[in-house]
Amino acid sequence: MKTLYSSLVCAALAATTCMAGSVDVMQDPMVTNPYPEITENRICFSEHPTWEKQPAEKLRQRYELYKEIGCQMIRIHTEWNAFEKSEGHWDEHAYDDLLDEVKRAQFKIKLIAGVMMAPPRWFYEKNPDARMIDQYGEYSKNCISHWYPEMEQVLKSRLEKILDTLKGKDMLHLVEYIVIDLGPAGEGIYPANWTMGRTDVAQAFACYSPLAQADFRKHMQAKYDSLAAANKAWGTEFADWASVEIPMPKTITGQFWEDMLFWYRDTKRNTFRVQIENVVDRIKDYGLDAKPLVYLPGAAINDDDIRKAAKGGGGHNGVRLMIDNEYLMEIADSYGCILQNTGFENIPEVKRMKKRMVKAGVDYTTVWGENAGVLRCAKDPIHLARIVLDENLWGIDYTHTRFAFEEDHVTPNARFALLAEAGRIIRKYYSSGKKPDFSKYDYDADAIPYSGSKDTH
Repeated sequence: MKTLYSSLVCAALAATTCMAGSVDVMQDPMVTNPYPEITENRICFSEHPTWEKQPAEKLRQRYELYKEIGCQMIRIHTEWNAFEKSEGHWDEHAYDDLLDEVKRAQFKIKLIAGVMMAPPRWFYEKNPDARMIDQYGEYSKNCISHWYPEMEQVLKSRLEKILDTLKGKDMLHLVEYIVIDLGPAGEGIYPANWTMGRTDVAQAFACYSPLAQADFRKHMQAKYDSLAAANKAWGTEFADWASVEIPMPKTITGQFWEDMLFWYRDTKRNTFRVQIENVVDRIKDYGLDAKPLVYLPGAAINDDDIRKAAKGGGGHNGVRLMIDNEYLMEIADSYGCILQNTGFENIPEVKRMKKRMVKAGVDYTTVWGENAGVLRCAKDPIHLARIVLDENLWGIDYTHTRFAFEEDHVTPNARFALLAEAGRIIRKYYSSGKKPDFSKYDYDADAIPYSGSKDTH
């Protein structure tokens, strides 16, 4: 009897065979026990957040397919702005279909308990100081301000309510990882343009709220003995500390901008520590057998990048986002966190990441590889599996599965067969230690039809 997978993927396999030639990946992968038993969960699928809100029947159909091709874990969102759409009214049923189907499928869970990244609209309206204002006068709807004085308490209280909701649904035992929400989309960056739904302006600095300006002044007063000493270092003529403020980029250079950039970086470092401690403590309080997980963006900067940026009074996108990976690695390791590289298709950066981890004495083989959630990075799952093996990473978190389905969201396209084979490759390698001959795979990932959104996260 054909499995559900076999029936639905048959057409996809045939289409890929015509397109690519006859190779192992084009055979029905359910025939010869292609998924060796391994004790670790190394295959995780991530659906786009909008897909997680689809009717239960669609979720169930996809989850059955995921299980049949060896998927062991699913990454899901449970976000504050969905649970508490109005102040004080916590809707514990906000994710019922998603959670019920995950529980039915008995997937292990990589949980994104979004608070920092998902404040509700009413929260900003009630607490304007929680807005992180950028140089264009706009604020991020996807990140609580690092300078908001109640940030720590908000992060703690809402994470507890999310965990209480999952506990009430008897799901906490399925949670294997909790993603530590450090900012927009969970990453330890300042608000990126793509998280704000805009592409018409350059990436912004997000330090222009009154609280940010006041915090900068406070730190500069602590650094310099007097305003005269600060003016001398900066080449400025501020009359008093109250007049010291961060101007627009490109209007001041040198030591002032360098001081600003390092303050900007260190502000976010403080948030890293607050939120990592929050999640680690909640894992202990709830008695969870779960690992804290930190996203590591797929690119990075260092102190030299900051100093170069100071000379021009600006900075490239990495500086504006302040992608502080080296520090993230160090603090994550100090708290026993697992890392997930969120752009591991960037192989040179993966190699740099490994070099830094080796230098710091940190085990890079526990790092998950996640591709950026755009088609150009997700189009070739077998290539992604090869990176996992070549770089000796823990496993793959494939983002997003929508790239492997037709417009009805339940019928696999030809990429689904490649995704199945990618999972088989990884599981076989970690059960036997043997790499496949990747030269036998002959197909054109670009030729696989896909009609959905290609270049938006």
